[in-house]
Amino acid sequence: MALPKPAPLTFDDIAQRLVRDLVKLIHSGSVTERRLAGMVGISQPHLHNVLNGVRKLTPTVADQFMKCLDWSVLDLVESTEAHALLDRRQAYLAHGREIPLVHFAVGVGFSFPGENCGEIIVPNSWLARAEIPLAASAGKDPAMEAVIETGDILLIDRSPNAGSPIHADALYVVSWQGESIARWVRFSSRGLYLVSSVDWAEPVRWTLVVTPASHRARVVEGKIIALARPLDGTFRRPAAPSASN
Repeated sequence: MALPKPAPLTFDDIAQRLVRDLVKLIHSGSVTERRLAGMVGISQPHLHNVLNGVRKLTPTVADQFMKCLDWSVLDLVESTEAHALLDRRQAYLAHGREIPLVHFAVGVGFSFPGENCGEIIVPNSWLARAEIPLAASAGKDPAMEAVIETGDILLIDRSPNAGSPIHADALYVVSWQGESIARWVRFSSRGLYLVSSVDWAEPVRWTLVVTPASHRARVVEGKIIALARPLDGTFRRPAAPSASN
């Protein structure tokens, strides 16, 4: 049975709770409204309006209050909420693992390492063989249409040996002309061939990267283990197009 989903806790909720607790602090006699305003460098009338809902509490002022009072976000969360959120998180982590998520690191005009977006929980079944896993959202790449769509989440193994040996059916992130793009890779005596989905059935159109064997590891930046579409969030192996495509 799925765990009940806790009610979402928004930034607005946190701001309202901070105002609520500031009012309680003043009513308890621990500090005066004038003193509290002086602590963060705002006027007493301004604070009075904030506490009475006339003016909105800005993030900057909220941070100043939290710092002066040595409060954290956890001080504004109810114990039952905290326990429910922790239980749900533990349930997720029991079946998955948190890995870094970067924004638009793969695609035309993009390159590793991309922009850090935080972390994403990925099922353990997809991470069993990944030494250095990374999730990256894909940018537009017309040459990979029907395989990778803009916004797809790519699960990538960035370990040094991810590209050794190269597997013909595996999809890789390769560095080409200053961009990090998804391609299949083929060996040649002169270097590496980069294969896109639109050129899959036409070897004469494959891109040849002339490079000595000792430098080929620099071309392959990672192996794409799986991808997930934003609509369903389910990871699957990237399927190569058929020759008829």
